[in-house]
Amino acid sequence: VDELVSFRHGGWWKVKEFHEIHGNVAIEFGTNSYVHALDNGLFCIGSTRPFGEGPEPQQILTAIRVSENKIALKSGFGKYLAVNKNGLVVGRSGKLPHSSSIISHWFVLDAISAREQFEPVFENGNLALSASNDKFIRFNEEGDLVALD
Repeated sequence: VDELVSFRHGGWWKVKEFHEIHGNVAIEFGTNSYVHALDNGLFCIGSTRPFGEGPEPQQILTAIRVSENKIALKSGFGKYLAVNKNGLVVGRSGKLPHSSSIISHWFVLDAISAREQFEPVFENGNLALSASNDKFIRFNEEGDLVALD
């Protein structure tokens, strides 16, 4: 862990390999600005956090590994991030008690659909997330989190 980077981000650090992605994560765009979950299921870029402070609670996601190279992300509102048919990344995909799930060793595991999976791509010390539509996530001019060209 790069101690200076960790200090700048309130104890958070930049992941460099897939195996480091699990549990609580935040997605940084720019410097000290993170993807921010809204209660309506949409996402915006959060305001720049002060030096030495980590992300706010609404900027913390839970990463779940679903394969050797893909993850799912769940917002603090308990919703899986997914890409809708218009390329908008939304966190409205909650699992209901009657939805498909697997019971294993006393735990109920949600069935995570293909549109809820993201592939981390590492290149030149940076990380990008490729969505189920094979587009990288980014913010558009309106400030929406999208997976579009």
